[in-house]
Amino acid sequence: MPRVQNEVHRHQMIYLALISKVLLYEEWSADSILIYIDMVRDFRDLRGFMKMNDSIADANKLDPTSITSVKYYIKETPFEGLDIDSFCMTLLTPLELWSRKVDTKSMEYALNQLIRKSCGSPNDGLFISAWQRLSFVYMDHHELIWCTLGECVHIMISQLKITENDLHDMTRLKHIIFVRLIPMLILQTIPKEYFKEVQVPRQYIALLKSRLVGLEVDPGLIRTSDKSKHSEVCIRLMDELINRCMNPYESHDIAKFAKSLLTKIFYRQ
Repeated sequence: MPRVQNEVHRHQMIYLALISKVLLYEEWSADSILIYIDMVRDFRDLRGFMKMNDSIADANKLDPTSITSVKYYIKETPFEGLDIDSFCMTLLTPLELWSRKVDTKSMEYALNQLIRKSCGSPNDGLFISAWQRLSFVYMDHHELIWCTLGECVHIMISQLKITENDLHDMTRLKHIIFVRLIPMLILQTIPKEYFKEVQVPRQYIALLKSRLVGLEVDPGLIRTSDKSKHSEVCIRLMDELINRCMNPYESHDIAKFAKSLLTKIFYRQ
């Protein structure tokens, strides 16, 4: 990874391609991007890469706790003057090739785990940057959209709702807002065209017509189908987004974002 910091663009691309190849190694391809993203996060937080301290001559003296003990590691490369955030974006580039080459089963596992990791660290924007790199994973694997939608909807429904009491505790309110935003931000990174199979039953839209009109959402523009085998997850997602739009205690930004996401996902092209 340190060699990616190379002034020769061609050399930098070669090192990034080599990282991608390692991420695709069959024995760990499902877990590789999760570990790799954590490595990029460590680099960002430590402002440098870490390696074993060469002054430790006898490896036999190390115990199992040494692997995570900072005293046995040193920064490998000085990064003075480097734009850390920009370099982290470069380090995330191998995720794109991984998403185009890895098998579907490994991809499904990795994406589900990444959703949970992202929601578990709501203040870390690096995860959303990673999702942006992975956003085209659905181009050749359309069926994975349902795994992502299902996991995000499950998390959204289980999240804490903002109540009147929360409005008087700004620290708690800010935390809840960040937590509630993350699964929505993940869905926002997915290009609109990959939602074209997301449809809800016509009868369901008929029942919701007054609520949709109240939100200034045109029911006539929503994709409908009475034969979709994914109707349940589509209904649950729309229900949750509408609830976020209409909750009187909801953050204005989340309510506005929920409406935008609803039209992006469910409106016809």
